[in-house]
Amino acid sequence: MANLMATATCTAYRAVIEGSGERVDQATLRARVGFLAELCQDLTVRLLAARWTETDLDTLAAGIDAQGD
Repeated sequence: MANLMATATCTAYRAVIEGSGERVDQATLRARVGFLAELCQDLTVRLLAARWTETDLDTLAAGIDAQGD
């Protein structure tokens, strides 16, 4: 069985408003990307805190399954 991996690099230098085609200035683009990055980080932290304990995460990081193997 072959493993499939896709990678892509992306650097955003400019953006446009889809409906109007108006360009978004870099300061606004940085603010929006920053907001989304913080939102993703906050949601990830909340999800991990709600579902996983520190012990669970240590076990997962060690590669041990539920049976201890």
